[in-house]
Amino acid sequence: MKREVLIRTVLLAVVMALSFHSAVFSQSKDFVIEGKVNDPDGNKAPGATIVLKGTTTGTVTDLDGNFSIKVPTEQAVLVIRHFTTTQVWEDTFDAGKKYVIKLAPDSVSRSSQVFDRVEEVPRPKSGNDGWYAYLAKNIKYPQSARKNGVVGTVIVGFEVHADGSVQNVEILRGIGGECDREAARVVAAGPDWEPGKISGQAVNTRMSIPVQFKLQGAEPSLSDAKENTIARLYGESSLVVIGYLPQASR
Repeated sequence: MKREVLIRTVLLAVVMALSFHSAVFSQSKDFVIEGKVNDPDGNKAPGATIVLKGTTTGTVTDLDGNFSIKVPTEQAVLVIRHFTTTQVWEDTFDAGKKYVIKLAPDSVSRSSQVFDRVEEVPRPKSGNDGWYAYLAKNIKYPQSARKNGVVGTVIVGFEVHADGSVQNVEILRGIGGECDREAARVVAAGPDWEPGKISGQAVNTRMSIPVQFKLQGAEPSLSDAKENTIARLYGESSLVVIGYLPQASR
């Protein structure tokens, strides 16, 4: 009887040891989930982020949209994001399988969104030289502004829509009523643009241009350097409108 009890005890200990070894092995094993991420238009999505939910563990898709991520269990919840959509993909994935994921489009149509950053920036249909030639030919230094010695940099904000039209012109920084209105007028009346694009699709893009009003014959001041700095913040080049002081002011 004692011998049978001893044998059963030894067998139980062996079973428990094997179970413990199996549990340790399974915890230390790496599980891998692989896949490819496509944007809402079905194009490969490089730079998409894949994160294990509830952790900081993650990876990024390569230039072809492919990814591989190690997870601690045979199933894991992944959270996937890409700049082509505001929609977030969250789902449970099985390790050892390969997935092809097509992200959902924005709940709000992209055609109604306005982007500050795009892959292909808008450009004037006539080229930059043609655009600035149009501005220089059509903008005028308001007479009242010249008379009152108004100088400075006007920042004009506007949108280039997917159809190339210029819309929603506004003054982001003004220096005085008539100069502000003149800068906005000439931008709003300008020719169409080639629209900005994301993944080859035309989108609405927010733009800005600095317009500097300077008076010939005015005494230089420290504010000139400040205005030049402001202009550079809003564009690599700016339109400079030169006016002349009235005779009595010289």
